[in-house]
Amino acid sequence: MPNVRIKELELSMKERKLRGRNFLNSFFFNLYSHAGFTLIEILIAISIIAIVTFISVPNLRRFNQDQEVDNAAGELINSLRLAQANDMSGVKCVKSPSYVNPNGWSVQLTFSSSPPTYGYKITQDCLNSVGVNNQLIFSNKNFPSNVTFSVSKDDISTSCSTVDNVNFKFLNGGLTVTCTGVSGAVPINSYFDITVTNTISGNSKKVRIDKGGSIGLR
Repeated sequence: MPNVRIKELELSMKERKLRGRNFLNSFFFNLYSHAGFTLIEILIAISIIAIVTFISVPNLRRFNQDQEVDNAAGELINSLRLAQANDMSGVKCVKSPSYVNPNGWSVQLTFSSSPPTYGYKITQDCLNSVGVNNQLIFSNKNFPSNVTFSVSKDDISTSCSTVDNVNFKFLNGGLTVTCTGVSGAVPINSYFDITVTNTISGNSKKVRIDKGGSIGLR
């Protein structure tokens, strides 16, 4: 009887070891089978990422190009309005002690051919005691390399070409337009448009200056 009891205990211990081993094998099998991804799942994820990137990158690039035009047009409008406001409020000439009498504020469109660069500058005209004018540069701004401008008047091209420095001068509440390629002032029947364009995307914005002094996007 004691020998039978011992054999029963040995058999019971072997069964317990076997059960424990089976449990561990099952546990680690499930752990490894659910912790990672299959090759097909990885390939599907990579394909989805590639498709999303292919769609989003061109749209992001186009968005940045559109933002360049929007920013350039917005800054130009703010500069024109600043010059207009400074003239109407009679901002004094302070940069030169000899030229103290204000004679208007201007925004001058500029173009440099080497390298091709479009931009503008804000200037203040000041007179000395004998009426001699001195133009003081208040600020200077260049557009991004792929942003250009063109000028039209009443929906037709002006006699001022793009390479001329077109000058919008605000004096005593009025507006005078001149350019280096034309003698005298350019007549204003209704309005001037400055078209700001991104040469890569083709997107453009029109800044309109009405004869009555209104400035904004068309």
